[in-house]
Amino acid sequence: MVPDIVVSIYTSWLKGFNNEAEEAQKITASSRHIPIRYASIGFEKAVELYGIPVGPPKLPVSELSGEGLEKVKEMVAGYKNRMHFKIN
Repeated sequence: MVPDIVVSIYTSWLKGFNNEAEEAQKITASSRHIPIRYASIGFEKAVELYGIPVGPPKLPVSELSGEGLEKVKEMVAGYKNRMHFKIN
């Protein structure tokens, strides 16, 4: 998800494909909409929703739920819907 996008930004820039790099960079903006109180567990949950198992959170952190979970689900869906470009 994000690593694929970040690599695409860099490789597009290296090849001089600045428009493609800029488009890919815009996709990462949705991660800025996760409130800071959900940041750590939110990114772990995003990775899990993307299909990479990370296991349950360790104490004292609890499983993400409610508003935080919904925001992360929206972010992941946004990434999946916008990753229409080819990873260079």
